[in-house]
Amino acid sequence: MSEYLAEVGRRAATYLIVTRHAGTVEWLAAHGVTGDVIPHATAEDVRDRHIIGILPLHLAAEAATVTAVDLPNLRPEQRGQELTPAEMDEAGAQLRSYRVARIQSGHAGTPYLERTPEQVRAELEVERRTREAAREGLPAGARAGS
Repeated sequence: MSEYLAEVGRRAATYLIVTRHAGTVEWLAAHGVTGDVIPHATAEDVRDRHIIGILPLHLAAEAATVTAVDLPNLRPEQRGQELTPAEMDEAGAQLRSYRVARIQSGHAGTPYLERTPEQVRAELEVERRTREAAREGLPAGARAGS
């Protein structure tokens, strides 16, 4: 994990930290992760940026990536409490990054909620491959990496 944190630290200038918790900012700094800190974010704040913090899904979909500080061993009585960096370490604090994509309802004339999970997965895989091909400069329909 320390190599990952070192890499995050090297890219810190591109991060926006969204939190109201001073302990989280201290924990991140102790692990070499710094950036601008704001307590609340708008779509304009996060658009195409690398975010550290918790965002509602509609904002996370605007961000390039969202990295959460997960606390897998947090005790129930600690929930909603301000934690020190030491308490965060005791709770197993770790960074996990995500990419969130907005899925438009009504794709191909049928809302996702009316499709089977298999149909949705197949359509999302096609969309993922199309995005990968576009990033690699391949023509539409070409498979990335082939």
